[in-house]
Amino acid sequence: MDSTEHTKKKRPASQVDKGAMVTETLNSARQYLKSGRVADADALIATLESKRWGGLKTMRMRAAVQKALSQKLEHGQTLKRIAEDENRAPSDLFRLAAYLIDNGDVEGSRAVAAPLEGRTDSQHLLLNLAYLEGLRSADLDIVRTALFGLLELDVPPPNLPELHIVLRELPKRDQDVLADAIKTKWPDRAADTADGSAARQTTIPQQHAATLAAAGKVSEGQELLATGREADEELRQALALIPPVEARLRPSIEDDGASVIVSPAGSSGTTLMVFTGLADQAMVPIECIDAFCAAEGHSVIYLRDTSRSLFIGGVPALASDYLSSLASLRAMVEELGTTRLLCFGSSAGGGAAIRYGLGLSASGILCASGVTCGRPEFLEEHTDQRARVVIRRLQRSFVTAELDLYEEVAANGGRTPIRLCFGTGSSTDVAHANYLEGLPGVSLNPLEGLNRHGSFSRMMLEGIFQEFIADG
Repeated sequence: MDSTEHTKKKRPASQVDKGAMVTETLNSARQYLKSGRVADADALIATLESKRWGGLKTMRMRAAVQKALSQKLEHGQTLKRIAEDENRAPSDLFRLAAYLIDNGDVEGSRAVAAPLEGRTDSQHLLLNLAYLEGLRSADLDIVRTALFGLLELDVPPPNLPELHIVLRELPKRDQDVLADAIKTKWPDRAADTADGSAARQTTIPQQHAATLAAAGKVSEGQELLATGREADEELRQALALIPPVEARLRPSIEDDGASVIVSPAGSSGTTLMVFTGLADQAMVPIECIDAFCAAEGHSVIYLRDTSRSLFIGGVPALASDYLSSLASLRAMVEELGTTRLLCFGSSAGGGAAIRYGLGLSASGILCASGVTCGRPEFLEEHTDQRARVVIRRLQRSFVTAELDLYEEVAANGGRTPIRLCFGTGSSTDVAHANYLEGLPGVSLNPLEGLNRHGSFSRMMLEGIFQEFIADG
């Protein structure tokens, strides 16, 4: 028998070329997604789809693009088609199950994940789903058990949204044990274990870049953002607007991670009170905000919510309740010689800026993607799944009226103007802003084309923040 009969037949050149082209195109699309160039990734996948090339691999990349574009319905439909394919992988079932959890269909998620039960190669996927399910139901026992289980396995960092929030909600002993294990096993997630914002700033490129720019090293900060990502490019442009050190009329603050930081007194008579979000920043490091205020000669009071109560129960470092905290803040404002008080809050700090701003009779309030209502029915209606473990605790700890700003804003009668900024493509932020629409003194400032929660960079680029703090 001729030896060539035992030689494996080579694929036709056209098939080799096609396979190589699919691989190259998918790799390019993956890189585009990683760098934030979603439109370019979308175009590449559309090319493969038009040729009906790539099969499941192309469908998986299509699902990733849809997720990046916030196309929830289409994303779910694609994940379902993939999961129904006979050549699906366990990870395909995981992605669909995770999608269903995120959209409130826990029973559907369990049904999808059922084939993974008992498989040794899927144990980490089931534990990851348990984490996500526990996060949605705000069951810290489930979340804790899932985390410890994942850390016992030899797996890469799994899908663990809001890990830094979860760790802070756990008992101190569990925090310490998990933090040490995460730093060792998943060093890429070490920033989530950092105790305090200062440590997180040095590990998150965007935060580090902004901190450098605030210190006068704008070019150095911008270099860190040369990724091609849309969000990074927007921040890179915004950093160029930060006033240089020599233009500032008072010394800048140094963020040591304290819960209350008061700047040196300015000369303008204006004081800005800043309420940070759950990440202990105002979407940018507070040094960035301070640079703008120092250039105007304003004083600033920076507040962090170490109790993770959205400041509803007071400012922890000042008092144990709202009214006592209000009195302490009023005294601080007077000590700075304030003739005009402004309040600013981002994300979870937005609601606090409104509540305390009204209580202190501020001259103006500005919110960046602020939270305005924490009622369970409101969050369910608008599928706001953020920080569920925190929100569920607050719903148990405070009466419903304390979670809702509507009546307080209405009672103010428009005496204090409130400006709400939000991205038009971020549905939860749109819902929170619309909740107060029409009330006296409330103005909505939609940021067109912005499809993410982080809105402060856009507010800088459009001059909204600068206009807010400018002397009237």
